[in-house]
Parts: sequence; C-alpha cells; structure tokens
Amino acid sequence: MCVLQIGELVNSLSDEFKEEHSKMLWREIVSLRNRAAHAYISIDFEILWDVATSDVPELKAFCEESINENDSK
Repeated sequence: MCVLQIGELVNSLSDEFKEEHSKMLWREIVSLRNRAAHAYISIDFEILWDVATSDVPELKAFCEESINENDSK
C-alpha cells in the first residue's frame, strides 16, 4: 500500500518541481504504482522488495533534504 500512496503523491507534484529534480525517476515511481494497483498479479516480489529496501529509503532521504532546504529559505 505504501508504494501505491507514494505513486499517488508523486502524481500531485508539479511538473516544475519534477523538472527541477529530474534525477529522481518520477515516471518509474508512478509506473510502479500503476502496476501495483492494476496488475499486481504480475509483480515480481523480489523487485518490489528491492524497491522497498533500497529505493524508498533514497526517496525518503531526498524528501527530507528538500524539506530542509525549503525550511532554510
């Protein structure tokens, strides 16, 4: 469910924000959300586990850094 929520939240980010932070794989995040929501039977759970344990912590660190940058402005 967290993957679904992350994908939904990414959809609500502005195009400007996503362009400013183009190093993040925004399209892939949304694609994983769509797959988890609509084609969950075909999900490779090893890949999903790798995303949850590697990519999500990186995304969390990025979000924390972005928040801290905005707080210091």
